Amino acid sequence: MFAAVMRANRRPFAGDDLLEGTPEEWATAGRGYVTYCGRYDVSVEAVVHHVEMSLFPNWTEADQVRLMTLNGDHLTLTTGPTEAGG
Repeated sequence: MFAAVMRANRRPFAGDDLLEGTPEEWATAGRGYVTYCGRYDVSVEAVVHHVEMSLFPNWTEADQVRLMTLNGDHLTLTTGPTEAGG
């Protein structure tokens, strides 16, 4: 599985070059974005993501538990309290 989670309404960089940007632009963009990927297991109430790679290095080689609810054909994954920005 692969997850990309980001803040809404992220500000664009001043220029259009993918490999450019000021240190401040990159820092602001990075503070509002995280990705991770790896294998997963499914139980009745949760999905466990076994993180193999992550933009946030502390999650690599760790598990992320996502509570799962299914309403018709709509799957919702949620987390418990997460340390993010205090």
